[in-house]
Amino acid sequence: MLSCGLAITFLLPSAFVSLPAARLETLPPRVRLRIVSSGCFHNFVFLCLLLLLSAALSKASFTPIWVLFQDASALGKVVIGVDYDLPLATHLPVGTLITEIDDFSMAATSLDDPWDHYLLSPFSGYLQGWCASESLQNKASAPSCASIGAYSCFISKADEAEQYELDPIDIFTGNLARCNSSTECASSSSCVVPRRDQQLVRISVLRNYGSTSIEDTVVWKGPKEEIWEQVQVGNLRPRFPFVSYKLPRLASAFFEYMKIANLSLYLVNMLPIAALDGHQSLAALLQLFYGRVSEGVESIDLEALNNSARVSREGNVQRACGTFLSSLALFLIALCGLLGIINWAKK
Repeated sequence: MLSCGLAITFLLPSAFVSLPAARLETLPPRVRLRIVSSGCFHNFVFLCLLLLLSAALSKASFTPIWVLFQDASALGKVVIGVDYDLPLATHLPVGTLITEIDDFSMAATSLDDPWDHYLLSPFSGYLQGWCASESLQNKASAPSCASIGAYSCFISKADEAEQYELDPIDIFTGNLARCNSSTECASSSSCVVPRRDQQLVRISVLRNYGSTSIEDTVVWKGPKEEIWEQVQVGNLRPRFPFVSYKLPRLASAFFEYMKIANLSLYLVNMLPIAALDGHQSLAALLQLFYGRVSEGVESIDLEALNNSARVSREGNVQRACGTFLSSLALFLIALCGLLGIINWAKK
């Protein structure tokens, strides 16, 4: 051994060992294979440990994450981040619990991720309407509906030809009775819903003020996809004010990065390319395959190998196989890169 040591790069620990190349070449193939593949083996073991640790952190109730956080998925989605230069930032601050969007619950009951399912799906309509009284209808009714200013177009659930220009704030936050048809409303009221092209989204939230929670409604006019793009949500809510809402996502991203890094190092180092561990591993495997060194032999008789035509031919075959496999690996890497560029260009 020439040298060894430890290093820390961007909080990632690593270890290295430098061995004399001349001495390494004289070792039996089995011993050399065990040495050159030890780095890849440790990458694989570390990957398995990370997978087990990730599974334990997500399921075990005694892990530290549940000491710092509580699971709010049964109630809805917790806002953990929002683009501060966009309108939703003032209405959905970090820590807000989103319980419903339109009539779709954000609680993780039947769906693993209702947030993505609803916001990225086609418009499904409201399950129920609102009983709008004559006072609201007369204030902004029109034979030919046109969305102007704060008003939006609503239609009757009984007859879509009946259209009204109404303030969605009055409808969504006015404590109006919900209905399936106008027969469920008073004689002076109509059961109305937003017209499909109005892109009105009703967001029901719970805001924490000390030890109490206050229900509120946020009305968004625009595509649902913009909410998905501007707001980041999670399932965990901190138990203490000094704990960041983004800590679980940062920890998850760190574990994912570590898993991908170790998997990549494991696969890349095993490629049969010069300067990588896979090249020396391939040479040792070829020696074992062609029987260049018999079982139990601890050293190589160089003079005998030089004088043996048969061994020389086997050496040529080994070198040819090694060159072919190395070239094939380089070709496949270049092909994957080219296909990736073509796929990216098509998008």
